[in-house]
Amino acid sequence: MLEKLKAIRVYLVYENKFAENMKYIPRTLEKNVKKFLKIFPVVAITGPRQSGKSTMLQHLFKDEYKYVTFDDFKNFNFFLEDPEEFFKVYNNKVIFDEVQKVPEIFSYIKLLVDQDRQNKGKFILTGS
Repeated sequence: MLEKLKAIRVYLVYENKFAENMKYIPRTLEKNVKKFLKIFPVVAITGPRQSGKSTMLQHLFKDEYKYVTFDDFKNFNFFLEDPEEFFKVYNNKVIFDEVQKVPEIFSYIKLLVDQDRQNKGKFILTGS
Protein backbone atom coordinates (compact mmCIF):
# COMPACT_ATOMS: atom_id res chain seq x y z
CA MET A 1 0.00 0.00 0.00
CA LEU A 2 2.83 2.40 0.86
CA GLU A 3 4.42 1.83 -2.56
CA LYS A 4 1.13 2.57 -4.25
CA LEU A 5 0.80 5.86 -2.32
CA LYS A 6 4.37 6.81 -3.27
CA ALA A 7 3.59 6.10 -6.92
CA ILE A 8 0.47 8.28 -6.75
CA ARG A 9 2.46 11.08 -5.11
CA VAL A 10 5.14 10.93 -7.80
CA TYR A 11 2.46 10.98 -10.48
CA LEU A 12 0.77 14.03 -8.93
CA VAL A 13 4.07 15.89 -8.60
CA TYR A 14 4.85 15.05 -12.22
CA GLU A 15 1.40 16.20 -13.36
CA ASN A 16 1.77 19.52 -11.50
CA LYS A 17 5.24 20.14 -12.96
CA PHE A 18 3.93 19.27 -16.41
CA ALA A 19 1.01 21.68 -16.07
CA GLU A 20 3.29 24.48 -14.81
CA ASN A 21 5.57 24.12 -17.81
CA MET A 22 2.84 23.92 -20.43
CA LYS A 23 2.46 26.92 -22.69
CA TYR A 24 -1.09 28.17 -23.10
CA ILE A 25 -2.52 27.51 -26.56
CA PRO A 26 -4.89 30.28 -27.67
CA ARG A 27 -8.33 29.10 -28.82
CA THR A 28 -10.23 30.52 -31.76
CA LEU A 29 -13.29 30.66 -29.48
CA GLU A 30 -11.73 33.36 -27.24
CA LYS A 31 -12.89 36.31 -29.33
CA ASN A 32 -16.51 35.08 -29.41
CA VAL A 33 -16.60 34.36 -25.69
CA LYS A 34 -15.49 37.92 -24.93
CA LYS A 35 -18.05 39.28 -27.41
CA PHE A 36 -20.93 37.21 -26.00
CA LEU A 37 -20.11 38.28 -22.43
CA LYS A 38 -20.81 41.87 -23.48
CA ILE A 39 -24.21 40.85 -24.89
CA PHE A 40 -25.62 38.16 -22.56
CA PRO A 41 -25.84 37.77 -18.77
CA VAL A 42 -24.88 34.08 -19.01
CA VAL A 43 -22.58 32.35 -21.46
CA ALA A 44 -22.27 28.56 -21.51
CA ILE A 45 -19.44 26.60 -23.05
CA THR A 46 -19.90 22.89 -23.52
CA GLY A 47 -17.66 20.28 -25.02
CA PRO A 48 -15.91 17.00 -24.37
CA ARG A 49 -13.93 16.47 -21.19
CA GLN A 50 -10.34 17.69 -21.22
CA SER A 51 -10.84 19.85 -24.31
CA GLY A 52 -9.58 23.06 -22.69
CA LYS A 53 -12.79 24.84 -21.68
CA SER A 54 -11.71 25.56 -18.12
CA THR A 55 -8.11 26.26 -19.08
CA MET A 56 -9.22 28.86 -21.62
CA LEU A 57 -11.60 30.60 -19.21
CA GLN A 58 -9.11 30.66 -16.35
CA HIS A 59 -6.49 32.07 -18.70
CA LEU A 60 -8.78 34.77 -20.11
CA PHE A 61 -10.53 35.82 -16.90
CA LYS A 62 -8.26 34.92 -13.99
CA ASP A 63 -8.27 38.49 -12.66
CA GLU A 64 -11.86 39.35 -13.53
CA TYR A 65 -13.94 36.30 -12.53
CA LYS A 66 -14.11 33.99 -9.53
CA TYR A 67 -13.68 30.34 -10.48
CA VAL A 68 -15.86 27.65 -8.88
CA THR A 69 -15.57 24.03 -9.96
CA PHE A 70 -18.12 21.46 -8.90
CA ASP A 71 -15.42 18.80 -9.18
CA ASP A 72 -14.43 20.12 -5.74
CA PHE A 73 -16.69 18.51 -3.13
CA LYS A 74 -16.49 21.62 -0.93
CA ASN A 75 -18.15 23.72 -3.64
CA PHE A 76 -20.57 20.93 -4.50
CA ASN A 77 -21.65 20.52 -0.86
CA PHE A 78 -21.75 24.27 -0.17
CA PHE A 79 -24.22 24.75 -3.01
CA LEU A 80 -26.40 21.74 -2.11
CA GLU A 81 -26.48 22.50 1.63
CA ASP A 82 -27.21 26.22 1.38
CA PRO A 83 -27.82 27.59 -2.14
CA GLU A 84 -28.90 31.01 -0.86
CA GLU A 85 -25.68 31.49 1.11
CA PHE A 86 -23.69 30.10 -1.83
CA PHE A 87 -25.11 32.79 -4.11
CA LYS A 88 -24.40 35.52 -1.57
CA VAL A 89 -20.73 34.65 -2.11
CA TYR A 90 -20.87 33.82 -5.83
CA ASN A 91 -23.38 36.23 -7.32
CA ASN A 92 -21.51 38.09 -10.06
CA LYS A 93 -18.57 37.55 -12.42
CA VAL A 94 -18.29 33.83 -11.65
CA ILE A 95 -17.18 30.88 -13.75
CA PHE A 96 -19.14 27.79 -12.70
CA ASP A 97 -17.27 24.76 -13.99
CA GLU A 98 -18.87 21.33 -14.41
CA VAL A 99 -22.43 22.60 -13.85
CA GLN A 100 -23.90 19.32 -15.08
CA LYS A 101 -23.04 17.95 -11.63
CA VAL A 102 -25.51 20.33 -9.96
CA PRO A 103 -28.53 20.70 -12.27
CA GLU A 104 -30.43 22.53 -9.51
CA ILE A 105 -28.15 25.53 -10.08
CA PHE A 106 -29.96 26.54 -13.26
CA SER A 107 -33.12 27.66 -11.43
CA TYR A 108 -31.09 29.87 -9.11
CA ILE A 109 -29.11 31.37 -11.98
CA LYS A 110 -32.34 32.11 -13.85
CA LEU A 111 -33.79 33.96 -10.83
CA LEU A 112 -30.62 36.00 -10.35
CA VAL A 113 -30.45 36.93 -14.01
CA ASP A 114 -34.16 37.82 -14.13
CA GLN A 115 -33.58 40.24 -11.22
CA ASP A 116 -30.61 41.92 -12.95
CA ARG A 117 -31.04 41.59 -16.73
CA GLN A 118 -28.79 44.54 -17.60
CA ASN A 119 -25.74 42.96 -15.96
CA LYS A 120 -23.96 41.35 -18.91
CA GLY A 121 -21.33 38.67 -18.35
CA LYS A 122 -22.64 37.81 -14.90
CA PHE A 123 -21.94 34.06 -15.14
CA ILE A 124 -19.95 31.71 -17.35
CA LEU A 125 -20.98 28.05 -17.24
CA THR A 126 -19.06 25.04 -18.45
CA GLY A 127 -20.09 21.46 -18.76
CA SER A 128 -19.44 18.29 -20.65
